[in-house]
Amino acid sequence: MNSDTVAKTADGTASEMHAALVDSRQRYKHLVEASCDFAWETDADGRFVFVSSAGALGYAAAELLGRPAAQLLAEDRDSGGDGGGPSPFNAERRFENADLWLRRADSDLACVAVSSVPLLGEGGRHVGARGVCRDVTEERARQRELAEIRERERIMGFILRLISEELESAEMLSTAARATARSVASGGCRISRRPAAAENGESTAVDYGHLPPDDQIPSGAETAAGDFREWSNAAGCGLRVTTAYQQETNGALTVWRAAPAAPWTEQEKAIISGVARQIGIALAQIASRENLERLARTDPMTDLLNRRAFFAELERRIAHGRRTGRSSTLAYVDLDNFKAVNDARGHAVGDDAIRTAAAILVKNSRTNDLPARLGGDEFAVWLEETDGQGAVAKAEALIQSSETLRPFSGAPDRPLTLSVGMAVFDPATEETLESLMERADAAMYRVKQSGKSGYHIAPPSSRDVVR
Repeated sequence: MNSDTVAKTADGTASEMHAALVDSRQRYKHLVEASCDFAWETDADGRFVFVSSAGALGYAAAELLGRPAAQLLAEDRDSGGDGGGPSPFNAERRFENADLWLRRADSDLACVAVSSVPLLGEGGRHVGARGVCRDVTEERARQRELAEIRERERIMGFILRLISEELESAEMLSTAARATARSVASGGCRISRRPAAAENGESTAVDYGHLPPDDQIPSGAETAAGDFREWSNAAGCGLRVTTAYQQETNGALTVWRAAPAAPWTEQEKAIISGVARQIGIALAQIASRENLERLARTDPMTDLLNRRAFFAELERRIAHGRRTGRSSTLAYVDLDNFKAVNDARGHAVGDDAIRTAAAILVKNSRTNDLPARLGGDEFAVWLEETDGQGAVAKAEALIQSSETLRPFSGAPDRPLTLSVGMAVFDPATEETLESLMERADAAMYRVKQSGKSGYHIAPPSSRDVVR
């Protein structure tokens, strides 16, 4: 083989090696570009000496060359995003997928996962760093959102478990208020109730912790179901959300932080909103239960207590009277000539007469008195802490008010009036409820036998005096 042949062979080999090297570099470049958003290299001073051709963070590559990499850090400090550690841009150790917050060209923040290695010169001297960055802003946002959702679900599950363990309505709401306040680091929590079909007016169901004066808490009666209202003043900040069931507002949940207080975060608002939805369901269940209890205890025509509820309550009232030593009075009230009303004017007028008689009893009753409809045209009233003298005054007031019944009369000679029989309960005796009822009933029938439209007070019980 002559020298020319050897030279040509060497040139061919060199050309092939060069082509292979170019191909290898291109392949490496493609792999880098596919695996990251940008690659970079810095010198010993932490300045960019290389940035991949596509640029980074909205900057062109040329804009970054020669620029200190630390200027891209979100807080303009030569540290990572992990509380003050060394920056991967001038790393003297290896970094693997470290999260770092950088500032984009438009000033928005970006979270990048950065991997880098230190560059060492002669004698192990640090001469720079080389690395790649991948923009993970959206990925981290999704992770945070999922973490917040899981945390909300954890808190909601905890609160719902606490609520479900309470059987009594009052305890259930108290538990909910306490758990809600603690879950959002609130100093106080209020659960309010709004009457059904009422445009205005709320009542406090339960308060927990410290709350500002009522005049500093917006009533929110005009807000729709699920509406938020946030307010703050020198004393602190509050957040209120209305509760609802089937789109019908039935109350509100209010939380409060005393100053100095941090603003409510979106996560806290989401938790409070979730709790408010459950409170709305709970309030609806409580209202339904109360309504059933009311229906079971009241007369549907007059809304007075029915016979069963009235006498059940009398047992408790008599026991209370024995403890306090104070007298009360049981009154039996019967409509005179009521049958003539139904016979001559029909049952619709008779029903109106019944309702009017009930209104007379309510008008002449105090807060602690118990008016009731025993059935048909028979009524009763328990007059709390009323002695004989008070019974006479009440009986005369009832007879005077009964004049409003006369327009319902079935005939002029058979006017619709009241007969009232009363028996005073003396706690110093051993008289039973049955005995008291018999005396009141006998007093009422004495009025009937004496011409109706009047009252009679039964003589004192002959039962032995309690020693």
